[in-house]
Amino acid sequence: MNNRILGTTNIEISEIGIGCASYWGKKNFSEKEAIKVVHTALEKGINFFDTGHSYSDGNAEPRLGKALKDIVNKNELNISTKAGTRIGNNKKLYKDSLQNG
Repeated sequence: MNNRILGTTNIEISEIGIGCASYWGKKNFSEKEAIKVVHTALEKGINFFDTGHSYSDGNAEPRLGKALKDIVNKNELNISTKAGTRIGNNKKLYKDSLQNG
């Protein structure tokens, strides 16, 4: 896997990343299989994962955490997340970044 330096930082990021939205929340895609996807990506040298609180009805970040919990070299991972949206208890999407009035 080829890496590049991220902007003006010294952070090395893989040229290919894994988007953690679609496969995480599918009922027919088990958590075990989702974790296997992450582990395979790591084996191939991918160190960039894109996630967000509202991805896959709120399942993306917890599943990514489960997949990475036993990874030794966590300081070599790059995880992008989002702010401004969340999934409520009623599974409705809320946009916290919008002001009322």
